[in-house]
Amino acid sequence: MEKLLNVRSLIFGIPTLMFLSLILLLFLPVFQQNPSSLAWAISLDFILTIPFVYFLLIRKRKDIPKITVVSLSIIGMITASLVIPAEHQSFLSSVKVFILPVLELILLSYLVFQARSIIQEFKIKKDNTLDFFDALNIACAKVLPSRAGKVLATEIALFYYLFFAKKNVCLNENEFSYYKKNGIRTVIGVFIGLVFIETGIVHILVDKWNGTVAWVLTGLGFYTAIQIIALLRSMNMRPIKIDFTHQKIVFKYGFFCQTSVAFQEIKAIELCKKSLPSDNSITQFSPFGMLDNHNIILHLNSKHEIQKIYGLTKAFNSLAIYVDEAEEFVNKIKAIL
Repeated sequence: MEKLLNVRSLIFGIPTLMFLSLILLLFLPVFQQNPSSLAWAISLDFILTIPFVYFLLIRKRKDIPKITVVSLSIIGMITASLVIPAEHQSFLSSVKVFILPVLELILLSYLVFQARSIIQEFKIKKDNTLDFFDALNIACAKVLPSRAGKVLATEIALFYYLFFAKKNVCLNENEFSYYKKNGIRTVIGVFIGLVFIETGIVHILVDKWNGTVAWVLTGLGFYTAIQIIALLRSMNMRPIKIDFTHQKIVFKYGFFCQTSVAFQEIKAIELCKKSLPSDNSITQFSPFGMLDNHNIILHLNSKHEIQKIYGLTKAFNSLAIYVDEAEEFVNKIKAIL
């Protein structure tokens, strides 16, 4: 174990040291004397040399995917953009235009291929608990550190569900929808409309002060609307599931949040539509909070976590959820308990 830690420290330590050395070089007098020529060389080191050295360190290892070389090259490009003075980034700008899209396409293709391969592997094992977003998180975790991997998985999932989500998905006996009878789609539709209207108003007002800031805020507004549309399209593909094989319930709300609860962790489950207490002792599972309804309260023996987009988490002991067929769901859980 100690030997493995030493090897990993070497693999990740050498590229890190090279990164820091290049950044330090930018502050030395030698760079100030020859900024143009050295900026070209430093950019090349960030994008090519360091990833190549990293590749030599991992080429014989099976536990570290080779695609992480591409990830490191992209990280190097981003780092170079941040630390090299803007007036000396002509070579870097050319690389961004011609090479960065190719690297991003390679990385994206690899992740999607990996996600589908993981799903197929689970299907062979007759395990249908994994869906595209779950598999994508696993694939991204192999390529990037935990939080960065989850952020990347969220961004890819957004476009996947926006353009490739199925409109109609047949539910199995152990699967339950949570958006057909509570009117949340109407609420979200109104919310999206308000986002577009408010974004337009904010743009007009802020543009009088600063045009750049106005367009940034407009971009954020439209991006928020796109996220919510993708969430709507992902709901039917990610139902709540009672997993009898693994003895647990998997709660999902589109690709925005999910959590799993083992049968043995359930203290009580009840049908309830009353307002939630103000002491936050019961957590609303829906990402829309009080804008959404609930008809079931689930009480657990210990704390659990809701996994949200971008790697965010929230702890809970009791969970308020909405299930379209609430009585059937509760009866099945009580029969199990």
